[in-house]
Amino acid sequence: MWLDDPYMKPAMENLRIREKIRRIVFENAHVWLSNPLLERPIKPPALEQMAALKTPLVIIVGKRDVEEIHAVANLLASSVSGARKVIIPGAGHIVNMENPLEFNEVVLGFIKSIQKEFYR
Repeated sequence: MWLDDPYMKPAMENLRIREKIRRIVFENAHVWLSNPLLERPIKPPALEQMAALKTPLVIIVGKRDVEEIHAVANLLASSVSGARKVIIPGAGHIVNMENPLEFNEVVLGFIKSIQKEFYR
């Protein structure tokens, strides 16, 4: 059912990665179905801790991802000082697999930019 969810629609339309994602989901379903750590609330809530983050942050979101994920990305970008949001065209929720070249380019560019900052 999860593979039919709107989160997964763009990735599942991609014939190049569809079967790989299906295999990953089935091989790892046990992690999501019986993990008590996923139900434990964070104290204090993460939302209350975002302003305290001082680590460089790049937020990568696929243009075709669902509205809820774009809302979370916008919240992170506006709440964490110095955060940078990058939208990858054509990608949905599984950005790194749907558009790996652009994803890698963004990540490597981000790493290079923070290296310059830390090694001045």
